Amino acid sequence: MRVYTVATRPAELHTTIPMEGFEEPFTLRLYKAPDDYPLAFSTYVPPDMLVEGGDDGSIAFVANFAGKRNPDAALRLFPDSLESDVAAANLAREYARAHGLRARRPGAPHRFTWSIAEYDFAEPRPDAEPIVGTVAVAGHDGRYFRIVLSYPEDYAEGFTPRAVRILEEWRWADGAPLGGGAEH
Repeated sequence: MRVYTVATRPAELHTTIPMEGFEEPFTLRLYKAPDDYPLAFSTYVPPDMLVEGGDDGSIAFVANFAGKRNPDAALRLFPDSLESDVAAANLAREYARAHGLRARRPGAPHRFTWSIAEYDFAEPRPDAEPIVGTVAVAGHDGRYFRIVLSYPEDYAEGFTPRAVRILEEWRWADGAPLGGGAEH
């Protein structure tokens, strides 16, 4: 297997994404984090998703299915200034408590093998499908971050596979995948 650095990754990736029982063809486009971003990474993004920077330092991959942007369906990355796995796990716990999230059952495997801590959530909304998702805290090369995957329940079969592919295609500047290399 060849390891690609950000500089050597192709601009497009022709692939398929499993959705609703079928392999759907996609041409993904390369996204590289801005040079001044605290986490140097690149990944591939489906054409029906937008990449947006937030005022809070986040980068969001937002659903834009059929040209309709839905900020409720997003994969968000937040860099965190932490010093240890313990601090990262505490941040995840505090984030979960502040947002009313629930942890997986004790001993249950993480959804993401690369995470230090994870919390699932469901946010009811008065006149719409609930927003569901997971917040995961992890680290790479001495830097910690949160990834929040959230979407309306009725987006599960279309949005989740796209978000998972973004995470699978993730490479740090050193070429390591999201869950590989010099983790925390």
